Amino acid sequence: MPVSGEDEAAVFVRYQAVEPGRTGLRSGVFALVNGLHQRRELTPGQTAFRRAANDWYTAHLGDPGLIAPEVYDRSLHPRGPLGPLGIMGDSPS
Repeated sequence: MPVSGEDEAAVFVRYQAVEPGRTGLRSGVFALVNGLHQRRELTPGQTAFRRAANDWYTAHLGDPGLIAPEVYDRSLHPRGPLGPLGIMGDSPS
């Protein structure tokens, strides 16, 4: 989500889980919602909203796995595509 002040360049905020998942990574908001859906923990209205939102994103945004598959290459990015600071690539330890 772009966030900027009057004199600042746009930055992106990444929402993610507070606790790491089974892979040791903190899931992003889409993975969290998809997990709720798979466990049937969403209301019918929430399920409809999820479907409509996913359809919109699919129609309007590129799939990073198709555009730049190296983003998900664990040999290049063993800690995941986004480091703890939300910056592409691994962040310094």
